Amino acid sequence: MEGKLVRLRALEMSDVSLIYQWENQPEIWQTSQVPGPYSMEAIRQYVQNAMTHSVLAMQQVRFMIETLDNHVPVGLADLFDIDMLNRKAGIGIMIDAEHRKKGYAADALQLVISYGFNHLKLHQLYADIAISNQKSLSLFRSAGFIQTGRRKDWVKTPGGFEDAFFLQFINLD
Repeated sequence: MEGKLVRLRALEMSDVSLIYQWENQPEIWQTSQVPGPYSMEAIRQYVQNAMTHSVLAMQQVRFMIETLDNHVPVGLADLFDIDMLNRKAGIGIMIDAEHRKKGYAADALQLVISYGFNHLKLHQLYADIAISNQKSLSLFRSAGFIQTGRRKDWVKTPGGFEDAFFLQFINLD
């Protein structure tokens, strides 16, 4: 899938080292709500499973985000907790720090939304975003997500707990 600046592609075994590097950055752990580091073997197995199992079997799909001009990997995008009965999924995006503020996140987010609504025929996408993460809140709101709730003490931070906003994008088509 191609946008104006980036394309989304399936994960490949050659991505394992880069995903390992990204997933083991402590600042990513808080945003993505993972408890800590992943081993290289865990990442390898995840990518292998993503290559051999269907989206529905895994209830998740993860894409590598690459630049259109030179095919440089700049981040990852996910649909997770895919619920085909209720036609909904969580959505997340991560852009490597050196590639931020170039429009890649907005372009990739539109592609993932399109994939969820047009390919998977989902009715809604949702995201929980810490209230201090103003960049992500702005990104998702500009893509059409609406804040529909606030979750008290939802995110563990070094200083305690923080509320998160619950955002939804409902496909009215």
